[in-house]
Amino acid sequence: MFRKAMLLAAVVGLFAVPMRAQNHKAWTPLNTVLAVTSTGLQLADCSQTITIARSKYYQETNFLLPRKPTVGRVLASCAVAITTNALLAKVLPNPWRNVSLAVVTLIEADAVLSNARPGLGIGLSLPF
Repeated sequence: MFRKAMLLAAVVGLFAVPMRAQNHKAWTPLNTVLAVTSTGLQLADCSQTITIARSKYYQETNFLLPRKPTVGRVLASCAVAITTNALLAKVLPNPWRNVSLAVVTLIEADAVLSNARPGLGIGLSLPF
C-alpha cells in the first residue's frame, strides 16, 4: 500500500512540473479557506486513525488501510495524503483547484464525522 501511495505521489509530481508553468494566477480567498479546511480535516482524521491503530476496540474502515494498521503506516499514509492534497492545490488551475480541495474537504468531513459517531474524539495523538 505504501509503495502504491508513493508511486501515486511521484506520478502526480511528474505531471505537476509542466502544469505549474501554466498556473501563474494567485490564490483566491476561497482557495485558501478550502486548503486550510481540507488540511485541518485531514489532520483530524489522522489523529482519529492513530487512536484506532492504538485501540483494541476500533477497526479502520478506510479501504486503503488494513483493519488494524500500525501507527507508522497511518503516519505514512497521512503524510502522502496531505502532501498530495497540497501538491494538487499548488499545480491545478483555479477552477479545478477549488474542485479538488472541495472534494477532499467533503471526504474528510465525512470520515471525521463517521469516526466521531462511535466516540472517537479529535486530539493530539503523538506516535511515541
